[in-house]
Amino acid sequence: MSKEMQVLVKNMKQMTNGMFSQSKIDVQACREFLAHSYANQPKIPNVKVTEDKLNNIPIGICTPKYLAGQDSIYYVHGGGLITGDEKTAVVYAAQLALVSGLRVIAGSYRLAPEHKYPASLDDTVAIYQGIREQYPDYQIAAIGESGGVYLSLALAVYCKMRHLPQSTCLVLNSVVADFYAKLPLPAAPHDYVVSVAGLKSLAKMYAKPEDIDNPLVSLINADYKGLCPMRLTYDVHECLEPDSRFVIKQCIENNVPVESAAYHDFFHAFATAGLGTPESKVELSMSIKFMQEHFAH
Repeated sequence: MSKEMQVLVKNMKQMTNGMFSQSKIDVQACREFLAHSYANQPKIPNVKVTEDKLNNIPIGICTPKYLAGQDSIYYVHGGGLITGDEKTAVVYAAQLALVSGLRVIAGSYRLAPEHKYPASLDDTVAIYQGIREQYPDYQIAAIGESGGVYLSLALAVYCKMRHLPQSTCLVLNSVVADFYAKLPLPAAPHDYVVSVAGLKSLAKMYAKPEDIDNPLVSLINADYKGLCPMRLTYDVHECLEPDSRFVIKQCIENNVPVESAAYHDFFHAFATAGLGTPESKVELSMSIKFMQEHFAH
């Protein structure tokens, strides 16, 4: 493990303090923590960040100075579906734009608990459809982490169910497929960000009881046949490790092209450290390579 990653892991343990691991989650505290964490992040050079709206939903558009093509990356931010917006999302989106040379759209969406399912998914779909309408002749890759992975994967399932064009591919960093902890837990989880109690608390905030088994809420109930190619990353000791393994298994069994990378002793959704550590920098490059390969097909 690099020195940079060691420092980041230590800082994450201190800063998150079990942010999504409590049975009673302080939503306002989570939002204030995230806003503060991103407020003083340095700007990424050679990337222009502009604010706009798609279908009346706020977005951030990150455009590299040296544009390598007209395909787009749609970044769906994480945050437990209760925190984050386009302003916090552009921090990682700008790094994606710099390394890929492509336009990156960082979406916002309505948050729980004020807005329950399907509000956030509806907004995710609306932004995706807006991108397709603006750039009808070009491809889109979707990428997210944690709650943003749930929305990215649910977007693909939604499009398949309604016979709409899916994104060219998905990059999923720390999958959330099972809010209700029905999958077996890893043998020795040491996740200081997410816990079973925290997941169940988030689930109550996000969805009504009657929606629990909906395949667009519990993605363990979704049909994976015919979904677009996926790349998954996860830490083997995170609470949500079984979710990643489940999705990988479903892809293999349903002939969905899939690749994955399992890491040790980092943390949930570490990939969004981006250019901040050698390990996350490599993962950023691998994710973009995966997208570019599928754009070229």
